Amino acid sequence: MVAYSKIVVAGGGIIGNSISYYLAKHHSTPCTIIDPVGIAPAASGKAGGFLAKDWSDGTPIQELQRRSFELHALQAEHLGSDRIDYRRLECMAVACDESATTIAKPSGKKLE
Repeated sequence: MVAYSKIVVAGGGIIGNSISYYLAKHHSTPCTIIDPVGIAPAASGKAGGFLAKDWSDGTPIQELQRRSFELHALQAEHLGSDRIDYRRLECMAVACDESATTIAKPSGKKLE
């Protein structure tokens, strides 16, 4: 017997995968994800998945941004950080002086 999904999700990026994940987890609803390229084929899987918790602070989407950040950590806990390549990093923001008259070129050496 072949099992069929009643729900088909178009797109295998972060949105399509998240919809399918939560339907399965909270509603026991099987989904079929379709994507012409594959699962996480573009920015969702290739751009490092960089998220920042506070970049939208003070804007109308502040709470959405913070909740999204928290949900990624919960998914990693549930699915296993190693399975989904989730890792929490510390980062720093650097401000540039736009009035500077010269721009120093990088030395080409890797930062350690």
